[in-house]
Amino acid sequence: MRFSIITICKNASESIRRTMESVLQQKYDDYEYIVIDGASGDGTADIAYSYLAPKVKIISEPDKGISDAFNKGIKISAGDALFFLNSGDYFVNGDVLESVADDMAEYKADIYTYAVANIVNHKFPENEEKGKVCWEKSLIPHQGTFVRRSVFEEVGLFNENFKIRMDYDFFYRCRRAGKRFWCNPVVITYYDLNGISSADRYCFEKEGLAVRMLYDDRVDENEKEVVEFLTSEVLTKEHDREEYQEMIRSQKASIEKIHKIMEALSWWLQAVINGWNPMDYFRHRGYHRVAIYGFGKLGKILRTELLRYGMDVPYIIDRNIKGGEIDIISWEDCWKPVDCIVVTPFYAYRDIREQIRREKGDYVVVSLEDILAEYNQGLI
Repeated sequence: MRFSIITICKNASESIRRTMESVLQQKYDDYEYIVIDGASGDGTADIAYSYLAPKVKIISEPDKGISDAFNKGIKISAGDALFFLNSGDYFVNGDVLESVADDMAEYKADIYTYAVANIVNHKFPENEEKGKVCWEKSLIPHQGTFVRRSVFEEVGLFNENFKIRMDYDFFYRCRRAGKRFWCNPVVITYYDLNGISSADRYCFEKEGLAVRMLYDDRVDENEKEVVEFLTSEVLTKEHDREEYQEMIRSQKASIEKIHKIMEALSWWLQAVINGWNPMDYFRHRGYHRVAIYGFGKLGKILRTELLRYGMDVPYIIDRNIKGGEIDIISWEDCWKPVDCIVVTPFYAYRDIREQIRREKGDYVVVSLEDILAEYNQGLI
């Protein structure tokens, strides 16, 4: 069994030595070590080259992000199983590869996952018991996972549209492809708490939601269960039937509203993963100042994305929220001129549009649903 250990790094001069030494001190001899440096400006590459040896390959050049760097390492690797140990992470001792080689010889699987612990207190929630698939708890840290080369050949490389959760996406694809996971609760790696996943929680959560909505077949089933429960006769057996019928109608309406929001997020996240820039829609039409109607979940995400791409969002319109650090105005306030108003509530767009035109003047009003639909139909 030959291993390919891949370390990606950028401006990691303070941590690269410990990572590389933990690999090079392994007692198991049949491995290659690949370091992918993203054109660091702090001497990281010089430190890495100081460890250059027949087993060590080093590339130092600009890359397009973590996924691109991972994929570069995969493409030049030659091992039977691949492992990704980022700069700042390190093996707990020199026996790791030898132990893993023994496990891979004894247990037949495609992906072998071990526990990891953080550098500060050496703690991490334990995986499932040895030999059991640990998917249910999502405890599949790439710093503790060895993947057979055949898996990449069948499932594909890391999706370069993801900034952080490319490993989550990859393991979901492996699961759907029927790949066999084998888990061992033994800690093999200490990971750095200063990694990008810890630093950018917004992106971490957003991309995690994207993956779950793209691949988790259980979402629709869960919704069916909720509807069935809400319409069950058990709810009305010992209570006023009319009162509960009204409650059920209200709850079902809420579910339909949530379903539309989830559908919107699904479209949105799929578009973002495919490289969509929300500014394209507005620039194509010459819109430079955009107001947002509705500051619920979709309104908040839309504002964040538009500001991130440099759009001028002078104010938010919301009937229930006003003031604060963000300029939120109500229906009764005087609205300043804007190029267009984006209505985020899916369930009431037409009524809101007509009311705006009737009471507030001839504003250009578009719906978030229409913007996303146009993108997904290839019109923008």
